[in-house]
Amino acid sequence: GGGIKMVNWVLAPMRTPLCPRKFKHFREYLSKWLLLVQNILQLLQKMGHSGWGWGRYGNLGLGDRNDRLIPQKVSTVDDEKMVMFACGWRHTISVSSSGSLYTYGWSKYGQLGHGDFEDHLVPRKLEALSGSFVSE
Repeated sequence: GGGIKMVNWVLAPMRTPLCPRKFKHFREYLSKWLLLVQNILQLLQKMGHSGWGWGRYGNLGLGDRNDRLIPQKVSTVDDEKMVMFACGWRHTISVSSSGSLYTYGWSKYGQLGHGDFEDHLVPRKLEALSGSFVSE
């Protein structure tokens, strides 16, 4: 049938001719990939809060609606260090080390929480939670 099968953590339709197949040395490739990811994360940690990718709605926090192919440092807000991030389709949420919550990007339905329907192109502190400490 046209079911789905698991192939080394990848779901693929069984009838797809280019379906990923289990291959030899998978663990070797996985360990090299994880090392690459670790190196990228270390670089980003040194750079600080960075944004790249699709930025049409200001969701990168860089002050404009441009796409970025290379990580760009996001300007700090109130000298806060961002320690957690959640990325939506067109908006981003970040949490600072002091527990403040910031949102930016698309806000057509008010999903940024600022009481308006305006897109925000840079991180903006969510004042509704100003007396709270946000954590995991």
